[in-house]
Amino acid sequence: MAQRELESGAPVHADYSFGLSSGTTGAPGVFLTTQRERDRWLGTVLGKFLSPAQVWGLNAALLLKHNNRLYEASRRVHYFDLSQSAAHWAPRLCDLQPNVVIGPPSVLLTLARSAAFQRRPVQPHTLLSAAEPLFPQDRQALTRAFGVAPRNLYQAKEGFLAAGCVEGTLHWNEDLMVLEGMRFKGRPDRVVPVISDFTRQSQTFRRYRVDDVLVISELCSCRTPLRKVTTVEGRLQDVLLRPGPEGVRPLFPLELNEHLRAIGEYTLHQRSFDEFVLASAAAPPPGLVERLREALGGHAQIGLEPLRANEPGKKRRRFQRHFDPENRLILEQLLEPAAPLGGRSLRDL
Repeated sequence: MAQRELESGAPVHADYSFGLSSGTTGAPGVFLTTQRERDRWLGTVLGKFLSPAQVWGLNAALLLKHNNRLYEASRRVHYFDLSQSAAHWAPRLCDLQPNVVIGPPSVLLTLARSAAFQRRPVQPHTLLSAAEPLFPQDRQALTRAFGVAPRNLYQAKEGFLAAGCVEGTLHWNEDLMVLEGMRFKGRPDRVVPVISDFTRQSQTFRRYRVDDVLVISELCSCRTPLRKVTTVEGRLQDVLLRPGPEGVRPLFPLELNEHLRAIGEYTLHQRSFDEFVLASAAAPPPGLVERLREALGGHAQIGLEPLRANEPGKKRRRFQRHFDPENRLILEQLLEPAAPLGGRSLRDL
């Protein structure tokens, strides 16, 4: 039904809309919404990111892979299909001159580098990064290109999970759902979220594990009382694994990125415990491979290859672990049981 709705662009059910997720690590997931839920979603997103005056003058561009009636709740939100090349949609977007732009950071960077943008730059008052991790180098490049710092919008098939504040920190939507977490043993700053949402009637999520990794922090100068989440680091499958004295140990993308960000665009693939492939647009400078091998724990085999262009609509993933796709090693050896992260818990309700 979700595929039929996507292909036809028309409702296939009187009460529900069926949508497809982007399918980062496999087949797309399906999410359901009612009209009431779509209205609430739009109002919540607008209320968390825009002032009343900005809502009144809204002219937004939404760049995503799969359209859905959820994104058509307002005629002021214009959808751009990422399954098409940027050469197809960038001129239309630049002609629109939206004051709000929402999309994956890799796509926003593609827009900024396009010929259409060079001829007629877009300078929105609000730039929202969604669907991919926002690495520090992406934040800097987007700020230079658009003249405004991007804010994170953490949206998944499970719902609208967290919103970025003006300080650059994500805050969990604890006014919409209860957040618990499975912490990495020995790394309490890394958490796999477990959510319970009591605002939706179409789909129920009760202590549902979202296979993402969050970086938790208590440092933010804004005044919101909602829980602080520094950033979404990526999917569980983006966490690389190496043998350790007591089993496997995790290697987290943001920490490895510090050794690799100087080479620009890259991907690091892990084929097995000891086999890695670094693909980069530019040749690695002298010493980088050795520093990376040290960061990986030594004795790692690192192959080099040129970086291939990403297919339109396919998410950029800088880190990919190709073995243990079910994440059983992480779930069985590295994570503590789900527990409250402070604030409300299910036992408080």
